[in-house]
Amino acid sequence: MKKLALTIITLLFISLLADGQTIRRVNNNAGVTGANIYATIQAAHDAATAGDIIYVEPSTESYGNLDCRKRLTIIGNGYYLDQNANNSFDSRTSRVGSLIFNNGSANSVLTGINVLNLIKVNDINVTITRCIVTGGVSFGLSTNLVSGLNSRGNSGIITQCIIQSSIYGTNSSQYGHNTLISNNIIQGGNLYNLTNSVISNNIYYRGGGSSFSALFGCSVTNNILDARGFTTIQEFVNGNGTTSVGNTISNNICLGQAATPSGNGNVNFGDETITFLDANPWNTASTRDAPFQLASGSPAVGIGTGGGNAGAFGGVSPYVLSGMPAYPIITNYTTSGVGNSTTPLNVSVTVRGNN
Repeated sequence: MKKLALTIITLLFISLLADGQTIRRVNNNAGVTGANIYATIQAAHDAATAGDIIYVEPSTESYGNLDCRKRLTIIGNGYYLDQNANNSFDSRTSRVGSLIFNNGSANSVLTGINVLNLIKVNDINVTITRCIVTGGVSFGLSTNLVSGLNSRGNSGIITQCIIQSSIYGTNSSQYGHNTLISNNIIQGGNLYNLTNSVISNNIYYRGGGSSFSALFGCSVTNNILDARGFTTIQEFVNGNGTTSVGNTISNNICLGQAATPSGNGNVNFGDETITFLDANPWNTASTRDAPFQLASGSPAVGIGTGGGNAGAFGGVSPYVLSGMPAYPIITNYTTSGVGNSTTPLNVSVTVRGNN
């Protein structure tokens, strides 16, 4: 039954094809075989040509690590699928280990993937959206294995994700430049070594001493900065003893203490107990995302730029529950049993489009 269902899912992605693109499936479930089906994400990458689409199908096992050196679109089925309504009928996730976007991977897109370790971005214009990332994201340098030319992880996009560790450039003057970090739930770790970047509409938890540091010429706006439980004031943009220079810090709300500069629409001492649907959503942050939605009467409502809401669910591209990819998904699938050449197999499929 799963083999047929996954084939149907693949057919839904025919609408994505253009300019000779090929859909390649990553599936390590028993009995799933056929053309363009691979047991690991690296094998699918190695067989692909630039512009191909790799669909990483649900599994209980990881599909391994990836060294990406081609422009690809990599699509999974999201996460927390058993927690939120109207998700994919298969609640397993599309899991991979570590991902490296090296020289040659410029303009790649990663969406709907459960990344168990670190993502390294070493080429330009890489988009990471609607993923859950355990090991954080770094921006660095890569060398082309043939030409010897270098690329840098600049102009990247991290949006509508859950990031469970740090986001950083490996060198403040060269990497992490012109990055967009928006509408994410960032569960600890630091944001540092970023230049001329936009950090907006995130929900950020200040874990054990973590903060924003070594930011240069960045716009930090419309964020919810959760500092509950800390008594020592530490500016989020000047943490860890590193000076940040030339940043615009506006329309943020700090919960629990005063850790944002006064003025410019910033709000300090926000009441953390009435900000989110759950008074302390960090208690369930490893398994759920819905509790981070704003409560009625939340102090984060209307304090953003232009009267918008602060946090991941505000702005022009709000966070999407469960990281549902922006493509059609099957929400229900049933069959009449087993069919043959004389007895038809009746199949009922419910499909929902996503934005």
